[in-house]
Parts: sequence; C-alpha cells; structure tokens
Amino acid sequence: MKIEVDVAGLKDALATITKLDKKTGGKILRTAVRDSAKIIKKQAQQNAPVGTGALKRTMRVRKFKTRNRQQVTVGVMTGKRVKLNIGEGSKYYYPAAIEYGSKKRNIQPSHFMRRALESKSAEAIQTMGSILWRGIRQGFAL
Repeated sequence: MKIEVDVAGLKDALATITKLDKKTGGKILRTAVRDSAKIIKKQAQQNAPVGTGALKRTMRVRKFKTRNRQQVTVGVMTGKRVKLNIGEGSKYYYPAAIEYGSKKRNIQPSHFMRRALESKSAEAIQTMGSILWRGIRQGFAL
C-alpha cells in the first residue's frame, strides 16, 4: 500500500531545504521521512498477530533508491523468508497472508499494516513537518 501526502507548508519547507547545501538538506529530509515511518512501524508491530513473534521482530524501516534525487521513499517492511522461518521452496509468504488473508489456508485478513498507516498517518505527518522545520532552523544557524 502506497500513500502520497500533500501537506500545507511542506512545499515551503522543501523549497527552503534546497537553499541549504545538498548534504545538509538531504540529511534533514531523510531523517524526517525515516522518523515518520518509525511511528507507523511501531503501530504495525503492535497490530501484528503474535505466533512466534518473528513478524514483529523482523519489521524494519527501509529506504528505497529512486532515480529522482528530490524524492525520498521509505517503507515499513517485514523480514525475509529466512528470518520468518519460511521454507525456501514455499510460495506461501506469511506476512502477506496475514495482511490480505488467504482462502487456500483459511486465513482471514487482519490488515495490521493498513490499520497502522490509517491510525498513525496524521501523527507521522506532523512529526515529519516538525523535524523538517527544526532541521531547517538548525541548518541555517550553522
């Protein structure tokens, strides 16, 4: 599930960041986006059903490479098959079956990730804005 956000004042913040040097501006932007994603990750961990606990333990915030240098993309990811003890030849992927359900395995969807995103997106956006502006003030104070 992908969400794109348009926040009042965010364009001003991003325009201001471009006035800083690339290294400082990039660091501010990456920090803001990553810290916002951590809020959603924490809620997803709380929402995740507990069997062995591997699903909760293996959740990570990951930065994705993009061709556009002006864009930062992060996501909350679950662990790889090895860390979730899923056999190498198995087509079954536990996190997807839990999130979306599986008729074949009679698993009802829990939507633990979607519920985390829906419940914490406002808080994550607020955090992103405050980190951006704090970073901008510190960047210009240097």
